[in-house]
Amino acid sequence: MFRKLFAAAAICLVSTAALAQFGNGGTPFHLVAANTNNSTLVAKGTHVVTSVQLGGVGSAPAYLKIYDKATAPTCGTDTPIATLIIPAASTAANGGGSNVAYGDTGLLVVNGLGICVVTGIADNDNTAVAAATFVVNVNFK
Repeated sequence: MFRKLFAAAAICLVSTAALAQFGNGGTPFHLVAANTNNSTLVAKGTHVVTSVQLGGVGSAPAYLKIYDKATAPTCGTDTPIATLIIPAASTAANGGGSNVAYGDTGLLVVNGLGICVVTGIADNDNTAVAAATFVVNVNFK
């Protein structure tokens, strides 16, 4: 699918996938992690995660776990469909971070988009992070 964009006598064809990548109708979700496992149902139903931005000022990494669930995930019990690292900061002043772009196809969830932010990489980890140390931004359609 292509849409025509008109700009000063020039015609550009841009794919709808490219438009979606730059927020055409996408929904942002923002979380500053609390001193919990941050179990959150971001949205019910079928969605596609298009990108994730992660950052932190902690001296140890944390992990964003993504779930395909219709309810808030039970961190440490439910199995994530993706686990992303929130890197440790070289110094608290500099912070650490990463960006994940899932491309044209995205990361599909059918039941709902759930997340947890914890300190351990194992699927069964349920360890709370320190408050106001990690930030998560998820863009989805």
